[in-house]
Amino acid sequence: MGRNVVFEESKDPAKRSRVWHDVESYRMLRKGDVSNTIEGLSLDIRKVEKEMQSEVRQISKF
Repeated sequence: MGRNVVFEESKDPAKRSRVWHDVESYRMLRKGDVSNTIEGLSLDIRKVEKEMQSEVRQISKF
């Protein structure tokens, strides 16, 4: 129930008080899209490895 309340704060994860989804956390940190609203952030780097590898492949094409 608590997570539902946090999700209702905003559709934009950067405007929520807590972020639990690893991909959302990673994207926010990568873009520097972190606000003073955030009180807690969860990030398991193993769960975003595929996204990280995809970015490395895109960069290496240049």
